[in-house]
Amino acid sequence: METIRDNELYQVSAEESNTLQIDVLDLLLTLWRNVFTILLGTAVFALAAYIYVSVMVTPVYSSTATMYVINAQNYDTSLSYSDIQSSTLLVNDYRQLIRSDSVVDQAITELGLTDLTASKITENLSVTVVNETRFLNVKYTDPDPYRAADVANKICEVSCTQFQEIMNVDKASIVDQAKVPTVPSSPHVKKYVLFGGLMGMAVVVLYILIRYIMDDTLKTSEDVEQHLGLSILGNIPEMESLAKKNKKKKSKKNKK
Repeated sequence: METIRDNELYQVSAEESNTLQIDVLDLLLTLWRNVFTILLGTAVFALAAYIYVSVMVTPVYSSTATMYVINAQNYDTSLSYSDIQSSTLLVNDYRQLIRSDSVVDQAITELGLTDLTASKITENLSVTVVNETRFLNVKYTDPDPYRAADVANKICEVSCTQFQEIMNVDKASIVDQAKVPTVPSSPHVKKYVLFGGLMGMAVVVLYILIRYIMDDTLKTSEDVEQHLGLSILGNIPEMESLAKKNKKKKSKKNKK
């Protein structure tokens, strides 16, 4: 019967110890033991996200006005199906005209906005069609809630006139005036805080996982038997605990 030399046993044990083995149960226990750290990291990142949104991000407000546009071919007759169909097909033309420089420049002049340019307003101006109808929502976003409502209403007023002059649209009216918003449309504080908390949790859990995987030390006798295949003959108590016990005994003797 062949015998295994000490160096061969060491090589086999070293190869086994270098093999990456992850005990799922032990990993879950490790995460549970660090649950306070995970919760703390989540809270810190969520608080940091809230402070960032409150201090660094400027809130903006959105105000929306609604227009109704119809292309009537004859004043003396009622609206026909062709009138309604042609108006639906011209919706994209209406949207482009509302965002045109002629409309925006005239709105700037009438409002007396010297600190805004046409390109800046167009950047924050959106025109959408309501469910494929002739209703148009004109929304403007601005850090000043009052100016957001004023610009949206003025854009609609100027557009009604431009529709008649440029596109020969006979009926264009404002259905709903833009109101002054009371709640900012951006940023969404709850979303920032939730994202920050999830990010903090992910970072802490990832750190714990990496530390767990990279830790190849043997902490218990079971680890020695499992990874090195060696039998444990006995355990040596920690020297620090023995030293503390000796100090206590000496102190008691000195008191006596």
